[in-house]
Amino acid sequence: MIAHELVQKLANAWNTEDPDERMRLLEQTCAADAEFTSPHGVTHGIAEYARGITIFRKSFKKARSAHGAPDEHHGYLRFAWTTSWNDGREPLVGLDFGELDRSGKIRRLVSFTGPTPPL
Repeated sequence: MIAHELVQKLANAWNTEDPDERMRLLEQTCAADAEFTSPHGVTHGIAEYARGITIFRKSFKKARSAHGAPDEHHGYLRFAWTTSWNDGREPLVGLDFGELDRSGKIRRLVSFTGPTPPL
């Protein structure tokens, strides 16, 4: 799977209301034992990650996530993302860095929230 398709499917996993579809998308894009790290904590495995996304979706029903075009090289990728709350609040932006396994799936994803600090 090419990086652009992988990142788009990951965004779709964040946006779908269907937990079965979410799990299917995560199985396509992430190693089963992948590690996900954000300012909110560390999640191990796609089942735990999917549960966290489901909780997010229930809490923020109007929210939509958009992922930008990824950069990729030597088994690593990065992409910008935006979460639009669709309730009048300013969107949340961030940057994710990922490590891919030999099959091209995400094995580790590290997320940073907020704009990139200036130089």
